[in-house]
Amino acid sequence: MVRKVLIGLVTLVALISLLGINANAQNGRFEIIPAYSFMSNQFGDGRLGNHGYALDINYNFNDNIGLTASFSGNHGGGVPYSYSNDYSYAYHQTQDFVTGVFGPSFYHHAGNFRMFLHGLAGFSHGRYSVREFDPTCTSGCTDFSNRMERGTGFGLVGGGGLDYHNNGHWGWRIFQADYVFGNINADGLYTCDECTPVHTHNAWAINNVRVVTGLIFRFGGTR
Repeated sequence: MVRKVLIGLVTLVALISLLGINANAQNGRFEIIPAYSFMSNQFGDGRLGNHGYALDINYNFNDNIGLTASFSGNHGGGVPYSYSNDYSYAYHQTQDFVTGVFGPSFYHHAGNFRMFLHGLAGFSHGRYSVREFDPTCTSGCTDFSNRMERGTGFGLVGGGGLDYHNNGHWGWRIFQADYVFGNINADGLYTCDECTPVHTHNAWAINNVRVVTGLIFRFGGTR
């Protein structure tokens, strides 16, 4: 999970470097917002909290309306709930959830602060895996069972937040709160130590919530 988050952050830095056009005005027509994201992720066998990253690219027509392309990835693992009190039995899940969405953003300015709302549509991709095992086993161990599903489908993001601008070329996305919906048809595989592998197909309606905070880089001339 840590490696995936680091890869995401490195990718954001690289994109900022490639798009780093000289900022020549106080208010930028373009904005790039690399950010940290935390999501309550439903895609899997129980809801978990996932850390991750987000990247928003804004093109602002004026002080009140813009277009946003938003990309995010959240990854995590843990135990969403316990099956039993038998300490020779353990359960662990990993989750991945990625979105790429596009749509309008609406702004209201109050001094150096900017409130915003957005409604974005595009794709969502989810993957989860579950393993059940004996935590007391030290050698020659096999899992009791393994289960994995993944798929891609429609994605929808709606929410808003609050930004701070210093009247220069940078700012701070203080917070952003979003509802993240995914309609995913997922293919999977279930295996266990005493059964024949089973291929699965399930339709998911995902209802996730995420919060975001990050930096704002502004460039590209006046609006």
